[in-house]
Amino acid sequence: MYKGANNFLFAPLKNIMKISPINIYGPIKRNSNYLNTVNRFRFTNNCTTTNFESLPLGPISFGYNFALKNATGIPCAYCGKEMLSRKDVEQLIKLKGVNLVNKIENFVSQDPDAINQNTLDAIRFFEEVALANPDKNGNDILPIAYLRARSNMIEKQLSVYSRISELAKAANSQELDEYIRKVQTQDCFIAKDITASKLSNFLQYQLHIQFRKDVILKIIKLSSGEINTENVDLWEKIIKTATELPSSKNDPHAYLVKYISKALRKDPGIESEYCSLNESEAMLFYMNLLKSYVSSVEHVKPNCENGDSLPSNYLATHSYCNCKRGSKKFSDFIVQNPSVLDNILKNLRYVSLNKSIAFKTFGFKPAQYLMLIKLRLEDELRDIKNRPEIDAFLKKLDSINLLSDDTYFSFSDALTAKYTKEMLDKVITISNPDERNAEFDKLYEQCIARYIAKRQDKLANIIRYCKYPENKALIAYIGKLKKEGVPGHIFSQPPEALNYSISDNFIFNNKTFVASEIYRILQQGQDEVDLEYCQTLSRKLSLKKTPELCCIKILINSKKPDGTYDISKMTAYFNSLKVID
Repeated sequence: MYKGANNFLFAPLKNIMKISPINIYGPIKRNSNYLNTVNRFRFTNNCTTTNFESLPLGPISFGYNFALKNATGIPCAYCGKEMLSRKDVEQLIKLKGVNLVNKIENFVSQDPDAINQNTLDAIRFFEEVALANPDKNGNDILPIAYLRARSNMIEKQLSVYSRISELAKAANSQELDEYIRKVQTQDCFIAKDITASKLSNFLQYQLHIQFRKDVILKIIKLSSGEINTENVDLWEKIIKTATELPSSKNDPHAYLVKYISKALRKDPGIESEYCSLNESEAMLFYMNLLKSYVSSVEHVKPNCENGDSLPSNYLATHSYCNCKRGSKKFSDFIVQNPSVLDNILKNLRYVSLNKSIAFKTFGFKPAQYLMLIKLRLEDELRDIKNRPEIDAFLKKLDSINLLSDDTYFSFSDALTAKYTKEMLDKVITISNPDERNAEFDKLYEQCIARYIAKRQDKLANIIRYCKYPENKALIAYIGKLKKEGVPGHIFSQPPEALNYSISDNFIFNNKTFVASEIYRILQQGQDEVDLEYCQTLSRKLSLKKTPELCCIKILINSKKPDGTYDISKMTAYFNSLKVID
């Protein structure tokens, strides 16, 4: 034996002999450091992993699927095609045969390039099994698909092991030959008529497939003790052959074996021809199979630009569409992909028409989300708003119905309620209906004008007495609010949208948003940030429930479709409003 063989693992191969390095994740490249490969296996596989099917189960995760998780037909905000929701996955496990295949194809056909070829081949194999068993639903087909995929994978493994055994004999390695024979015996076939219960038990408690990494690692360790100048080429072929063992990354059958086994491994504890598996595990399989089409969210303002991980900064997109933009600035991305604008409108209209669907994150309601994402989009597109397509988009964005069922409103105090009632009573006492209606319209406009004027004065005083006058970013932010007059130009919105924009929920969320913006600005320029000051300043900058704002709220909710005002409804609405203690 070559005298340096004992130090083989501790010296670069190029100083010993020429041999190809091993990379089990891809093609073998020559002229690299064999030591790196060996050490990678030595130090990253300290724990004994017997087979990949014994890995722990993971929870179902739809990533940033913050919204519409129980809806179907959600259009992607970038490509406009339907996204896979949790509700869709729940339906998949109940469908049979051609209906199951059609549901899968509904997503795969959108963009087959969104998934790699190995996963696509796995899907095609799975679809063939489903069509061959039209009486089995998406849950019950899993054991059948698993057994067929596993048989194909075992045949491939046996072929590879047979070639390794022949090379081991040629290299006079009895230890390797015995090891491969043991592995071949262990990787047994499973009877096709096995019950789901026995199969689940088999997967749960018995060693049945040797983990691919363990096989390769074992061969590398054996090579370190038996390699010499005469058999180096044979050992190189042995190791290279071992890397051809099927894995979930390069073989569709191994892919299905890996992911279906996670659903089957949970012992249902019954003996029957088939069993209803744990639905959450079955759902996890389908989600992994179609994960490129799962509904996720895109950050309008990317994280690299301090974009918030909040619904107010989210657009629902496919997982694969989410990756296309990268960290590119939103306005630059839109200039290069103007067709996205129509798809964003399509997505938000869907949200608008499905207001009863609850959001997953923070308990956000659709109307709240629509209002805040509208502000975000306007802000991100501000630099290019003069472009014709952007101007048209913003106008269409305003046309989306933002009306929410939750338009709850309360008086800030008894004095505000008193002044509000006095303003309304002056008009209610007018006997002539037409004159009274005209005066209500005039009061509505006057209240808007007065409210904006008072807010401008308030903002001017805040700038004058700001605690951080040297912080130019903060002064600029307050100045921006002063220039806009009211957050999001709410008084330029249709009455339906305005009705929500002056509700308690909107005022509270706006106050929270302003506080977070102030904190972010101060944090960039100050070593220590006074959180109490951020909250105090946000209260001063946010909407105030003045009598004028209260009048606007009551008038909006009392106006009839023909443009007249319902006095009885106005009185009832006023009486329903509570005074905040």
